[in-house]
Amino acid sequence: MASIQSYPELFAIHNQFNLDSKIRRMCQLYINPPIIRQKITVLSKQMPGTFKSSLISAWHCSLVEIRMSLEEKELNALFLAALSHDIGMLHIDPTVLRKKEEFNHEEWRQIQAHIIIRQKILEEEKGLPESYAKAALEHHEYCDGTGYPTQKDENNFSLAGQIITMADDIIIIYTKRFAKEKKGIFETIPILQVNNKAHFYTTYETIVTILRQSELPPEKT
Repeated sequence: MASIQSYPELFAIHNQFNLDSKIRRMCQLYINPPIIRQKITVLSKQMPGTFKSSLISAWHCSLVEIRMSLEEKELNALFLAALSHDIGMLHIDPTVLRKKEEFNHEEWRQIQAHIIIRQKILEEEKGLPESYAKAALEHHEYCDGTGYPTQKDENNFSLAGQIITMADDIIIIYTKRFAKEKKGIFETIPILQVNNKAHFYTTYETIVTILRQSELPPEKT
């Protein structure tokens, strides 16, 4: 829970919705698939920032899933998919990942390839739920067809993939930008509203409702 505790607003939401026992139980899920356990462990050592973002995204996905009243099996599969969605980054050229300037075409193709690499890794693990692999494969796809790797539209991908996509987007906006600028997570709502057609409406509505109903700590002045 250390990753959540480092952001007071997220920790307040965590406590309000009584997520502690649920999240701790789901954090044990990655122990069983050996290849996933290995990759997540390496990610935590080699790319701690990416690992932390994955943890928080998985936490946020769980919050959305619980609010949507998904079945336990779906909750577990989606949590594991969100937690491991960026393990393909371990196989991208580190010089590309460290680059501060805009990516050229070839470098951008390398970044996009992390999704396919992750899919190949998953093929080595037998018995994983189909929804797990599909959700992670789609975590950069958008309803308007602007995502990658396949530019699918909303008629061709899953709710699980959409939950990871939107949860990942909002957590990146908040942790990488807003928190550093002393802005609250509530201020991400206008961005979500502007981009609402890029996501399933049910996912968008659930996340906005969670934020509006959250008993967040007062902002520092």
